[in-house]
Amino acid sequence: MTWTIVAERLQLLADPLAAQLVPRARAPAAAVAAAVARALAPPELEAEPPPWLWPAQHRALRRALAALEAHGGVLVADPTGAGKTWLALAVARARAGGGACVCCPAVLAAQWREVARATGVPVTTHSHERLSRGIVPAGDPSLVIVDESQHLRASRTRRYRTLAPWLVGRRVLLLSATPVVNRAADLAAQLALAVRDDVLAGAGVPSLRAAIVRGPAPAALGLVVLERPAPGRPAARARTMAPASASPDWRDEAAARIEALALSRDAGIAALVRAHLLRAAASGAAALHDTCRGLLRLVAHAADAGASGATVGRAAIRRWCGLDGQLVLWELLDAREEAVELVTDDLPALRALATAAAAWRATDDPKLAPLLPLLEDGRPTVVFTAFRATVRALRERLGPRAAWCCGGTAGIGPLRAPRAAVLALFRSADIAAAHAARTGRPAPHLLVATDVASEGLDLARLERVVPHDLPWTPARVAQREGRARRASSRCAAIEVVRLAPHPALERHLAQLGTLRRKARLPARVGLGDAGRRSWRWRAEIAEALGDGAAPGARAAVAADPPGALVAVRVDDAGGRTLAVHCWWVDARGGLHDDAETLDARLRAAAAAPAADGDAADWHRAIEAIVPRVRRLLQALAAEHWRATQPRHAALAARLRAAVGEALRARDDASRRPLERALALVHRGHTAGEAHLLRAAATLPLARLPAHLVRMPDAPAAAEPLHVALQGLVAFRGTRDLPGGAAALRSPA
Repeated sequence: MTWTIVAERLQLLADPLAAQLVPRARAPAAAVAAAVARALAPPELEAEPPPWLWPAQHRALRRALAALEAHGGVLVADPTGAGKTWLALAVARARAGGGACVCCPAVLAAQWREVARATGVPVTTHSHERLSRGIVPAGDPSLVIVDESQHLRASRTRRYRTLAPWLVGRRVLLLSATPVVNRAADLAAQLALAVRDDVLAGAGVPSLRAAIVRGPAPAALGLVVLERPAPGRPAARARTMAPASASPDWRDEAAARIEALALSRDAGIAALVRAHLLRAAASGAAALHDTCRGLLRLVAHAADAGASGATVGRAAIRRWCGLDGQLVLWELLDAREEAVELVTDDLPALRALATAAAAWRATDDPKLAPLLPLLEDGRPTVVFTAFRATVRALRERLGPRAAWCCGGTAGIGPLRAPRAAVLALFRSADIAAAHAARTGRPAPHLLVATDVASEGLDLARLERVVPHDLPWTPARVAQREGRARRASSRCAAIEVVRLAPHPALERHLAQLGTLRRKARLPARVGLGDAGRRSWRWRAEIAEALGDGAAPGARAAVAADPPGALVAVRVDDAGGRTLAVHCWWVDARGGLHDDAETLDARLRAAAAAPAADGDAADWHRAIEAIVPRVRRLLQALAAEHWRATQPRHAALAARLRAAVGEALRARDDASRRPLERALALVHRGHTAGEAHLLRAAATLPLARLPAHLVRMPDAPAAAEPLHVALQGLVAFRGTRDLPGGAAALRSPA
């Protein structure tokens, strides 16, 4: 059949790309602005929320489901006390046809099972501690929830290397209120458990890890990281208590003695051991005495080992650090287990320090003196410390009125009690009242605990948090305060009482400066109040402008300054949206895409009175953005041809050669699985997939397809790409409107 095209006039398009972006219809400016805002926000997957989920979490549920469906994983970084457990169980209820497994710290497993029973969502639990022993979860769950995922921020740890390969091919929901602990790379390592490194390539981010580490956070990060404010969560009102006396005390002498110790011929180990001793002294004489005794045993062991030709390894020093070992920054050192040469000449000085610390224990605690009157007011209070010895010392001083929790043990006063029962007394006022009615004694209002109780637990009865020891990271500060700052709390504000550090110890430790520096890290990746302008503003503006959107339309408003707001959507061949880009085009044709400008212009477009539009305004705006859109399309197209990562280049070369041999032999049965394996090698990978590929490098080619069968197929090439106008609003400056006030119309 022959077709004949008849036209009165054919005209060559000056720029086909510009022709694709010409707006075709007109709509109210508020509807156009809402269409742009909705496209900028993370996508949502429709789902019926369970009745027990807070209404404020319904949108988060839909966004988490959409991220799991599109990318295979998502991290929920809502603040402590915002209900992440309930949100995760709602996600499991909506999509875990094969069941859900929760990987969490052992101390939280019972709480997870209790809430799961209350909601009727079946889950299994597996502890982080078991992962550290190389044990993977049982069964084949379709959804894995990793709670307190900040504990898997170091890819060199055994728990990380155990979990990562097991997660391949599974949907992963990460939960952490504090995913950035020591560096921005902490977030990248956690996301690598759940999503591939090129997950945001369609949005112009070739490597997720590189973008996070390099900073600032790309706007597309909001597709795989969700964070929302927690309405109803109590505020934190902090104050610092100065020491009762400014005169020197035993801590000045302790700091001088510790500084005089050599400790190790390895400068890094010496610095870490010295910091641990200084932190023990900052906690109290009991902690220093306990720590010195442990170090004495370790140095004596090193002396005996040296006499027999053996050495002491880093694992022994880790054990000496005990509970506080997680706060000693081992990840800054080489992870290899190697000999550590401890200085045995320190033995006499260490014995003298331990003897002095024992004597100092009998004196009044200079940190506790200003705190005791405060604790007499009866307000439910938790005192956090990093040292077990400090818990024992505080128990002795506070007497039978104080509950305590230390590792796996707990009690009230001198008596031991089940840990869960003790912590339950601080979960709600109702439980405390029931305890008083049953026993005839009021529930304790003081809880002294190590940091084992500072993560994940719901202690909503608390009204005050006292960090007895300064932690190394703001993440630990937030976790401690988060035990009381719960959405279920009845308090309008939680009091946080901080104890001023001793000047001599702070000069050596510089913890306040470390905390201030690390407090700026979350904002670099768009987290926390200071980071909302990186990507979270997109979700907020979409919620603010509401529904009634009109995608692809144009509008004009009478507002200053003159210019145009333009948004463009990039879709793949299947109609899936890869990215939405938005610019403010100023009167001179300059492009601006910073959050402050776009947020202000979107809100102004939704609220300003309508004006009569001029086609010339719209065409000038389109012409201004076309070069930028063209560069974006070229970058996206080039991304498909990027080189294989160097560490997998040898494997890719082997596979290409094998595919060539199969083609020449016309062996389709062998060629297809090899081509699939080659496609997988060329793409970005999760941490688990990268582990499988490293192991595959030494396997015979015949075994490769079976070895990689768990890896999901590589996404198809996005080409050809399509661009479309998402919305255009022309701002006609009020002073330049023809007809003055007569040209203004109310918003349609």
